[in-house]
Amino acid sequence: MLTAVKKAWREDRKPANVLLVLDTSGSMNDEGRLQNAKDGLQTFLKEVAPQDRVGLTIFNDRVTEVAPITPVRQIRAWLRGVVSRLIADGGTAIYDPTDAGVATVKQLADTSRINAVVLLTDGEDTDSSKSVESVSSARTPARKRW
Repeated sequence: MLTAVKKAWREDRKPANVLLVLDTSGSMNDEGRLQNAKDGLQTFLKEVAPQDRVGLTIFNDRVTEVAPITPVRQIRAWLRGVVSRLIADGGTAIYDPTDAGVATVKQLADTSRINAVVLLTDGEDTDSSKSVESVSSARTPARKRW
């Protein structure tokens, strides 16, 4: 029964645009964190629905777009290979790639899809040019005063 429900949900839900933003800073070497993240991404890439689009950005003290948001059926195998070869090194700049990832997905302006940024990180920001306040205030709609 559960398998049928999961299958129906996958077939009936809106397709998605998902930007994966992965921390590859040096601290991800600790306690197998990068390997755990890679294992999770491999499972995600194996299970993601064929109608979905996926992109990958990695970051340490620099932000690197590995793959723009693309139909997963076109890049699934390639992305799985890329993920398997990632290494951890450098500092941690969480706020810069978060801000860039949200801007990238927002720029798609695709109301026909679920739009998501998935941030995988272990740590505390040490190297961003942006602050948590500037990133969160830029992404939070202004409240109306009554």
